[in-house]
Amino acid sequence: MGHDTYRPVTKAMDDDFGGWGVTAIDALSTAIMFENEDTVRQILDFLVNLDYNRIEDGTSIQLNEVTTHQFGGMLSAYDLLNGPFAHLVPQQDLRDGLYRQMVELGNVLSCGFGTPSGVPRNWVDTALCTTDDALSNTIAGAGSLILEFARLSDITVFYEYLLKAYIYDSKAYAPYLERWKLAADSTIRYIASHPYGHPEWTLLPRWNGRDIIKEMDAPCWFAGGNFILAGMITGNQTLIDFGVSIADTAGALYQMTATGLGGELVVWTTDCSPSFKARFDLDECNSSNSVQVTSPEYKLRPEVIESWYYAYRATKDLKYREWAWSAFKAIISVCETESAYSAISDVNAVNGGKELDEMDSGFMAQVLKYVWLIHLDVSDDTAQGRLCIRLLTRVQDQAPFHVKDSRRGSGNMWVYNTQGHPLMVAGDPV
Repeated sequence: MGHDTYRPVTKAMDDDFGGWGVTAIDALSTAIMFENEDTVRQILDFLVNLDYNRIEDGTSIQLNEVTTHQFGGMLSAYDLLNGPFAHLVPQQDLRDGLYRQMVELGNVLSCGFGTPSGVPRNWVDTALCTTDDALSNTIAGAGSLILEFARLSDITVFYEYLLKAYIYDSKAYAPYLERWKLAADSTIRYIASHPYGHPEWTLLPRWNGRDIIKEMDAPCWFAGGNFILAGMITGNQTLIDFGVSIADTAGALYQMTATGLGGELVVWTTDCSPSFKARFDLDECNSSNSVQVTSPEYKLRPEVIESWYYAYRATKDLKYREWAWSAFKAIISVCETESAYSAISDVNAVNGGKELDEMDSGFMAQVLKYVWLIHLDVSDDTAQGRLCIRLLTRVQDQAPFHVKDSRRGSGNMWVYNTQGHPLMVAGDPV
């Protein structure tokens, strides 16, 4: 457990997050919500004895990655274990130990903010409380710190966090929602793209200077859920419809592969240009080939299932649950190894191609959690619904950590960070 990344084929371990047990701590909130008491206590016993001044295989850690994975996981565990899942860990010493470590890690990470501008640098030497000399950071990297440090002060990907910071405290972060709305409006007006033959599909290209590059990588699918969430809390149906169109596009693309899973990168054409046909050796361009998977690996990414969860919460359309369950079964079919689950090389090969011997910690932090959440409904009488409800024995009637649709009169008491860790909101539920 003292290592970070597990290689599920060779059963080797890597310490790419300082040797601070990122996979275990990333999985902690999922284990709590699943009420897996033995696993929760095992992780906590490990966590309370960590030394954040010691880094394996180096001297520095990456600020935004450690914040969203480990720090976010610890904050979420603290909120869950002092809220709806307090019965799992009645021992005060373990809760106190989690609190102390949470504050200690927050102090360590705060070293990254020692810059003239106040914008944090990305690499921190925890023993010396110094940073690298880099003069730049991404807005996603800096923005990813908002929720976690705001939550810590109350206890003691950038535009995504603008919206979620508003949900966390709608009064303190009211301007963030307006900033998010401006970005969302620009995305809908100027960035959204619809591939040839599919005006109902929505993809988000990237920009290179003034040029639009019609390609979208797997992590970008989170945008569907982010737009839907914004629509639910503001009552804006346009935002919901836009997010749903992204989620539906992912569903269609998953169904087009041999494995039922999506690749790392897709490209598309809106006009069937000669260059597109030449690139993919197409005699003719039509609705069945206007989107192409150019990086066919599946790396146990959670973003598509995350967006389906938000889509289901907004629409109650059962297709999103069916898609999530089909994807889960596909993962079991082609990604399962003797000891865990592995990324695969080719979603268009029936058996998934080669096992890549990679398992991102987000698989347990998010994939398993969102598959469970989308089926967590006391009115669900399907086999998978009954299975998910059995995992939640004491708080199933309330499930307060569910994303709420404000249009139906219920505000959000929790908000999920970018790694799928639920944090208790500080302000009035929205």
